[in-house]
Amino acid sequence: MNGNITEFNEELMIDFNGARVIKCRHTSKYSIIFNSGISVFVEQADDILEIMLQVPPIWKGMGY
Repeated sequence: MNGNITEFNEELMIDFNGARVIKCRHTSKYSIIFNSGISVFVEQADDILEIMLQVPPIWKGMGY
């Protein structure tokens, strides 16, 4: 985050300025939740990286 590498050892959640990163126990799944309400879910799937983006309904149709 912010140009620095951060590793999850025993921790399953790390807070950063403006975001929280959560690692799902015993998996390669991560959730990044930003203060804006946007969430990004990342998972390794058969040698590719799968990413899902969720945006709050309030942002629907805002045009930016």
